[in-house]
Amino acid sequence: MPVPRPVHRTLERPHRLLPSPAGRTVARALLGVVAGILIAPALPGAEPGRTVAYRTVGGLALPADVYVPPGRGPFPVVLWIHGGALVFGDRGMLPADERDRYLHAGLAVVAIDYRLAPETKLAGILEDLAAAHAWLQRDGPSLGLDPARLAVVGHSAGGYLALMAGVRFRPRPQAIVSFYGYGDIDGPWYSRPDPGYLRDPAVSPEEAARAVGREPLAQGDETRRFAYYRYTRQLGLWPQLVAGHDPDREPHAFDPLCPVRNVTPDFPPTLLLHGDRDADVPYERSVEMARAFRAAGVPHELVTLPGLGHVFDLEGAGLADPAVGRAFDRAVAFVARRVGPRAPAVRDGHPRLLLDTARVAELREHLDTTHRFLWERYLQDLPRMVAVSKREAPLEDVRYDGDLVPELAFAWLMTGRRDLLDVAKAQLLRLATDEAWSSDEDLAYLVPGHYILGMALGYDWLYEALAPAERATVAGRLGREAGAQFGRITRERAWWRNQYFQNHSHSNTAALAFAAAALWGEDERAPEWERATARFFEQTFAVLPADGSSLEGYAYAGYGGEYLLLYALLARDLLGEDYTDGPSVRHFREYLLHGLLPRRTADEWAMTFGDAPRRGWTSTAQHLFTLARLHRDAAAQWMAGEAVGLRPTGLGRRVNAPLS
Repeated sequence: MPVPRPVHRTLERPHRLLPSPAGRTVARALLGVVAGILIAPALPGAEPGRTVAYRTVGGLALPADVYVPPGRGPFPVVLWIHGGALVFGDRGMLPADERDRYLHAGLAVVAIDYRLAPETKLAGILEDLAAAHAWLQRDGPSLGLDPARLAVVGHSAGGYLALMAGVRFRPRPQAIVSFYGYGDIDGPWYSRPDPGYLRDPAVSPEEAARAVGREPLAQGDETRRFAYYRYTRQLGLWPQLVAGHDPDREPHAFDPLCPVRNVTPDFPPTLLLHGDRDADVPYERSVEMARAFRAAGVPHELVTLPGLGHVFDLEGAGLADPAVGRAFDRAVAFVARRVGPRAPAVRDGHPRLLLDTARVAELREHLDTTHRFLWERYLQDLPRMVAVSKREAPLEDVRYDGDLVPELAFAWLMTGRRDLLDVAKAQLLRLATDEAWSSDEDLAYLVPGHYILGMALGYDWLYEALAPAERATVAGRLGREAGAQFGRITRERAWWRNQYFQNHSHSNTAALAFAAAALWGEDERAPEWERATARFFEQTFAVLPADGSSLEGYAYAGYGGEYLLLYALLARDLLGEDYTDGPSVRHFREYLLHGLLPRRTADEWAMTFGDAPRRGWTSTAQHLFTLARLHRDAAAQWMAGEAVGLRPTGLGRRVNAPLS
């Protein structure tokens, strides 16, 4: 029989959206709570879900619904926790479309019930949560689950419990996702009368008492029990009646029960999703959690859904709302990246790195209009690039051999000229066949990053124009050098793994990420490379200064910032992460402006510090053009034009970046 999607309704206040009590009893009757009862297959090829008891307390069985995706396990696990203020609800609140998105990503789903308040106080509920974790660790393998790859996902009060799992579970989960959850339970929002609920008909103590019982239970009828929750909010008694402590008399009793006060640097990577019009759990609760994560250096993201309220994935259009659908896709990608197995959804076909067929066509259309200035400047640089590639002009920097490949490939993509294709292919094949460049140990900290990135982009952008033998040559060499780079990053040069502010770490690690994306589906090592680079950049973007500054000075910011932006674009387009709107990226242009004061010349900057020279190795114009396009930033656009205008001709190094 099909798994029913829960029924929801809007309460009397149109601004407050909460799950409806209607229909839950029928849903439970259909699902059943007896261990071993089969429920509907989640998607074609998936095993039918089955219900098992993960714990029995005083004769009360606590059930879990287990779904596994098609294929061979063991599978990574999403432990899904329902909401309902800890007072009502059950595991059947998991909608089939949300469940199936996890399954399509290769993730098993385990949806649990837990004892409800007030019959069971919060301490007992947390015991149930710990028992579910222990059960997964013990019995998960027999169910086709891999408990070592665990993400905990919760909605509303379930989001609170998911955050508590990040505090209490050992071993820690690999990821936490909180949909409109909260990290404190004793603040005024919960411990004082709520103005919104006070506009509802008052619930008397007698009516509240009739809505609940005395015996523990794990599935709560929302129609009846919601009155109790309304009562707690009208009087500000939720902390006292659910947690069993009075926040005014026992404030310290809540310290271990509030995730926001228990964030440490080893807290799991966390995704917070919240509507900024949430009238039940204020949006500020997720903002506070994000603030605590940033202070502790914990990788995290806060996804804000403008104009949406509570349970935005269930009310209204739900996942059919494009904004909600994108947010949920981001949540699935966030989990899949950290627990596998199908980490990034790298699309098939080439080109796909920074450019795809549609973007190439779009750029071509704009070369004579909005991009005319840049394109004309680019063409002024093109003869020099061709001459250097043909060795008719000096190669001033050995790294430029790697940079030339995407420069020339881009010229062919924009023009379709055969002569440019020939020179681009020749430059790519030179890197693929020249054994000398990777054998110079003195340059291993610097040169391979440029060459690997150049080969990755060249392989991707020229793929359709390469003969099968040429593809094999380039892919083989790129794979060999990427494998060596992976070894340097993970084993041989330990300092590369945690130099989150260092520009060479940015360039070398970004190059490996591009190699992984270029060879995805062709080289079995690519997922391992991608995971290593994702961990590095996740931490990097978590600790970079929020004001956009560089700890290494302006010139190094120009060099390292290029690779941070390149990785951010790659991650946004292919890897399910979006760092482009994070504070360090958004404010980067302000730091660049600061460095230009009081004036700038073509040869030096007026302000810097540390060992960074007052000249740069790369123009910052490409950064500013990229930031202008990302953020619709007119100031960045103006500064980019000013930087280009300091040169009599051309654009300078990495000239295709502002165009692509």
